[in-house]
Amino acid sequence: PRSTPKPSSAASDVYKRQDAILVAALGVDIIMLDNFKPKEIKNTVNNLTKLNLRKKIKIEASGGINEKNIAKYAKTGVDMISVGEITNSVQGIDLSLEIN
Repeated sequence: PRSTPKPSSAASDVYKRQDAILVAALGVDIIMLDNFKPKEIKNTVNNLTKLNLRKKIKIEASGGINEKNIAKYAKTGVDMISVGEITNSVQGIDLSLEIN
């Protein structure tokens, strides 16, 4: 009999705790909690742990995270944190090079 290979990884952005639980139960490998507050992330992580789903997934926090609040997000139990401000708020400079 042939076995179906498991995809290398699947990721999903979610905007509500219930959606995180659903996609974890469906077998998604990486769940990106988009625009969750730190308390919402802690609650979601705790729910996933109680349902025995936490060990099977990686959790990423993203949206609204910056150098001023990243420490709060680091204490929530996530595996990864995305800080879009690094690329979203870059200011360009006017630069030229003249060679004689």
